Amino acid sequence: MDKQSKAYLLLLYLIWPFSTIYLAIRFFDYKFGRRMLILLYGFLGFTALSFGDLDRYEREFYLKKTVSFSSAIETLVSLQENKFYNSVVSIFSGVFFETHHYYFAIIFMIYGFFLVNTLDVFKPIKLTKLNNFGLIFFLGLFIYFLIRPIPNLAFYTGGLFVVYNLANYYKTRAKKYLFFIFFVPLFHIGLTIFVILPIMLLVFKNRVWLYVLFVIFSLGIGKSNVVGVLGNLAESNSGTQIESKYKAYASEKGQESLEKRYAENGEKYNGKLKLLLDIQQAIWYFFVPLGMLILFLQRKQLLIASEILPLYNMALACWGVSNLMLNISQGERFLALFSFVAIGLFFIVYVKTRITLMSRAFNLFLTIFVPTLFVYALMALIASHFMISLEFFGSNLIVEIITK
Repeated sequence: MDKQSKAYLLLLYLIWPFSTIYLAIRFFDYKFGRRMLILLYGFLGFTALSFGDLDRYEREFYLKKTVSFSSAIETLVSLQENKFYNSVVSIFSGVFFETHHYYFAIIFMIYGFFLVNTLDVFKPIKLTKLNNFGLIFFLGLFIYFLIRPIPNLAFYTGGLFVVYNLANYYKTRAKKYLFFIFFVPLFHIGLTIFVILPIMLLVFKNRVWLYVLFVIFSLGIGKSNVVGVLGNLAESNSGTQIESKYKAYASEKGQESLEKRYAENGEKYNGKLKLLLDIQQAIWYFFVPLGMLILFLQRKQLLIASEILPLYNMALACWGVSNLMLNISQGERFLALFSFVAIGLFFIVYVKTRITLMSRAFNLFLTIFVPTLFVYALMALIASHFMISLEFFGSNLIVEIITK
């Protein structure tokens, strides 16, 4: 990508950001193209409508501006904040900016950074070398987490932080990426369980059967055992966010309350949203496990020969973690993260084995799965319209800064 193309793309972004989406994706193979996508996330955040957790983030931003800087920091270090990362960005954004739009722009760009760069690792060859089926597969993977999870931004930013480091560890084998995963509780306290992944990867190494046994164990362990462990952890951390989150998501009373709320919300869903959720369930509970099973049965041909086995083991580890967390409310968010890792794995296997090693079973699986994934991704993108403002489509950053 030459300097003239970079200057043209940057100028176009300043004039009309939305118009650069196609070009940014087209130049995804280049670092500058990926940076433009991250900048687009920033503009999306700057113009976003407050929905879901974003509404609470907006209120907390202005609330933190009313307290002293020292008091805000004291609250952070006392474990009274379960989203340390969001709170830190909010506090420091409030020091320099008067409105929440800048805060949103920053946290959206951080989310975009982890997503875009993880996808780059999941892309073993240039997009220009993919056939049409491969491009549809990559777009499905790309749109899967594009903006749908953003209303739960802290959790999914932390989740992508884990996936980003796992992907880079697979690519480079540098152990520093495993060390970084220990910081994931700073994004969201509910992600703390992921700190077992670095330990597991270092102890189990590349012995696939140990990861398989972990998945089997996670499927067989009772709900009472998981909740009991979390209850003991909450009891030993009384008065902190750990106890608060246990009462809200894992305790019997908390789960009953959330399940009642979900049931009431489900009655309000229209037919399109119900279809979207049905396809989502099919991907999480049928297609992804089926793909993992096919890869295991044909691991010598598809994984070992192509040196993808380490990533498969990481996906198994994430699967086991998600199974454990399904025992609490909102545990399916972990299943979404595992599915993202698994789909990235499927894409890499497809690219690396499609010419010489592709098996009939896996080929048939992808023939059905990839169109399903692409349809789901498009529906999820359309269903996310509630947080996208008209300004994102027709305005630019300069105008928005002046008017907000």
